[in-house]
Order: sequence, then C-alpha cells, then structure tokens
Amino acid sequence: MTIQSKPVERPLASPFVANVMNPIIATLLRSPLHGALSSSTIVLSFKGRKSGKVYNLPVGYYELQGDRLVVIPLHRWWKNLQGNVPVTVWLKGRKYTGVANATQGDEVTISALQQIIANSANLMRVYKIERDANGQPDANAIQHVAQSLALVRIRLTTT
Repeated sequence: MTIQSKPVERPLASPFVANVMNPIIATLLRSPLHGALSSSTIVLSFKGRKSGKVYNLPVGYYELQGDRLVVIPLHRWWKNLQGNVPVTVWLKGRKYTGVANATQGDEVTISALQQIIANSANLMRVYKIERDANGQPDANAIQHVAQSLALVRIRLTTT
C-alpha cells in the first residue's frame, strides 16, 4: 500500500505544452477533426477572477450525465471556477454554455472523487493507486488522493 503524505498535484505544464500544444489541441477539438480527442477531452473557456483574462484549456472529463460534466483539474486554475461561474465548453465538436462550480475538501466532493478514481484505470495509474489482494483499488490511497484534489462540476445551460 502506497500512501503519499503531501497533497497530490502535477508539475506545471512546460511552456511548450502551454503555448504550443494546448492551442493546437483546442483548435482540433473545435474543428470537424475533433473525433480522436472528443471522447475524453473538452475545451473549457472561462474568465480569470482577478485578471479578467480568458482561458481556453483542453481538459479531460470523466463523467457525462445528461447536461452535466465533471472535470478533475490537475493544477490550480480551478480556483477561478468557485461559485457558479459562467463557462463555455466545446464538447464533441459543439459549443455549449454552462455554469461551473469548483469544490475541494468537503465530504460530497471527496466521495465523488473516490468513486471517479476507483472507476478510472487512467486515474489510478496517474495517482499510483495499487490494487489489493482481491484486485480492488486501495480505498485508503484513493481517499488520500481525493482529499487533495478539486472537482469541477459543469452544468450545460444551452445546447
């Protein structure tokens, strides 16, 4: 069983990824060629709380329930989305408007994150969650990881 003692966060993207790759991926996701990426990635656009700068980030999503998306941000940009913030989402080649709310640390968020992580082989690999003797994800490791992550819930308002 491997449990990390500090919060889980990936290092910041390199300037190449942030300045070259992200715009290319965002352009592809908005184009008719979106198919290869659309099943797991969206473009999320929002204004910075303090700067007012518009951010266009390609991000992975892990659930789609009717008009709701769930994103697990890898960096601190999620703080801009606390408190029902208007967003634009490019999902499967189509543009939607929505409202995003980012949370971290409360029981409901931790529980949702635990469920998402336990059902995602990719997230288990990213956060180095081992399986027990019965092949089940290590619940303590998942809880530890979930406590340090944020969750962004996006409700689409127009289609």
